[in-house]
Amino acid sequence: MDRLRAVAGACRALGALAQEPEPARPPRAEPPPREEAWKLVDAYILSNLQESLGLSDEQFVKLLPLVKTLQASRRGFMQRRGELIGRCGGCSVPERPQRPGSKAS
Repeated sequence: MDRLRAVAGACRALGALAQEPEPARPPRAEPPPREEAWKLVDAYILSNLQESLGLSDEQFVKLLPLVKTLQASRRGFMQRRGELIGRCGGCSVPERPQRPGSKAS
């Protein structure tokens, strides 16, 4: 009978442990907004350009708006491209026609 009470007590203890909530995990840090990432990339590009080309401060000031315009244009293109690809959905590229005399692969 003592053995039965010991097993029952152990089962209750295990049940209580199983019902305890898991320790709270720290919340994941939110990724930075897209614009913040773009600013970091622009700063990296500008820093590398100035360093690798050995630009003076005057030349760097002239280059700054040009690089920003170029990057904004590239991002706009990529966004429009992504929208078009998304709109296309299941579209596929048609197969190229076989040239006469070539074997099908």
